[in-house]
Amino acid sequence: MYRRNAYRIFPELSISPKLFCRHRLREVTGFSVYASLIDWANKLNYQLDTVVIGAFIGSGAVAVWAPAERIISGTQRLTNQLNGVLFPTIVDSDVTKQQDRLQQILLQGTRLSLVMVVPLTAALILLADPLVHAWLRDKAASVAGTIPIIQILSISVAIRVGNATGTTILKGAGQHRMLAFVNLGTGLANLAMSIALIKPFGLPGVAYGTLIPIALSAIFILYPAACRRVGLPVGEAVRHSVLPALWPALIVGLVLAVTRHISSGTLLAVVLQASGGGLLYLALFFAIAIGRRDRALYTAKFVELVGRRPLAAA
Repeated sequence: MYRRNAYRIFPELSISPKLFCRHRLREVTGFSVYASLIDWANKLNYQLDTVVIGAFIGSGAVAVWAPAERIISGTQRLTNQLNGVLFPTIVDSDVTKQQDRLQQILLQGTRLSLVMVVPLTAALILLADPLVHAWLRDKAASVAGTIPIIQILSISVAIRVGNATGTTILKGAGQHRMLAFVNLGTGLANLAMSIALIKPFGLPGVAYGTLIPIALSAIFILYPAACRRVGLPVGEAVRHSVLPALWPALIVGLVLAVTRHISSGTLLAVVLQASGGGLLYLALFFAIAIGRRDRALYTAKFVELVGRRPLAAA
């Protein structure tokens, strides 16, 4: 069926046994094996925490960890949609030797990824207490330990999503082996640190065991490697892609810190307060943090996206 569909879609396709040689097999598996290793390492980073908690503390602690894990995983899925779309463009730019295009992908992709995740991270850090009490209500007192876990893990998600464009460039532009081994090392360090910190610090120790390896590998290994791959100095990349997305969050964080005790404490009030902070962040970012050229670019792309006609039925 695969062969029939392939010939139906690509009539000029020619497949013969001589194509199944060692060179072609190495070409195919040389990427797919490391791509699988990257995925396994990512799962090691985020899905073994509950196993460690259950083994060293017990199932009751897993119930405290679970609400934070659900919030954080949902935040990551919501804010990390851009980089999967960028992967084919990165591969095409690498194959066609478009270094300038790769540079713009790194700068704009990192900046937009941070714009999507940073306001949510600020809201989770500062509104974790009312969020947990409004969401869990009667159970909030028994899972008060969820609050610091949300605050710690939200920082790790912000770092991971903010660095996702860089890791996608490494994966699609010939540095997938290095990315696989760094991710695997990060996952093993996460496991070791979580085991080492769970006894003296409890659940926050497990959260720190996740945050510290992710932060160190992203800041000191992966992002600099992505900058070298596209030919950009790290300082220039940080100045153009990271700083414009971070400093508006400081103002939003100050506003949320001052106003977080004003709301009625309901889930709707927390959502409205977080949404207000997000709108303030976007206003500061769009009006002040970026220049006129970037504002014109983003406006044109937004108008193009909104005005695009839906595809006609086949």
